[in-house]
Amino acid sequence: MAGKQQNDQEIITFVGQDGTTMDMILLASYTIRGTNYAVMRPVELLEGMTKNDVLVFRVTVDEDGDDSYQLEENDKVSDEVVDRYNRDMMADGSQKPKYWYLKYMIPAIGSVICMFLASWVHIAFLSGVAVGIGFIAYCAYKDIRAWLDKKNGKK
Repeated sequence: MAGKQQNDQEIITFVGQDGTTMDMILLASYTIRGTNYAVMRPVELLEGMTKNDVLVFRVTVDEDGDDSYQLEENDKVSDEVVDRYNRDMMADGSQKPKYWYLKYMIPAIGSVICMFLASWVHIAFLSGVAVGIGFIAYCAYKDIRAWLDKKNGKK
């Protein structure tokens, strides 16, 4: 098996025992209960497949230290991986960013804290402070997002 990049997608080439090859697009990878899985789609769809169909492979490391892919035959496990993949996909087919929830969570927490303070102290001007803290929290989100992207090697 060999890996290469094409249009920002990782392509993995499977080589059969008879020497035939098949290129697969790596769509996502997950670790579920300590086992690694890869969600893939053939570059050239197999007969009967649609562009929405995917294949689930169990990923292990062979004795040479290379990744080894085995088609997952357990329907329950395969369905669980596909369900997770479908949850992670956005409506346009692109994958959700890993930390997408931070965009909403940080400003919301800042606003809730300020609303609590405003009701506790009964001072009207704190509602303006709540908006300010919400804005600061959003800016912090952008800094956290940039740090996570840098940490994960994204530009």
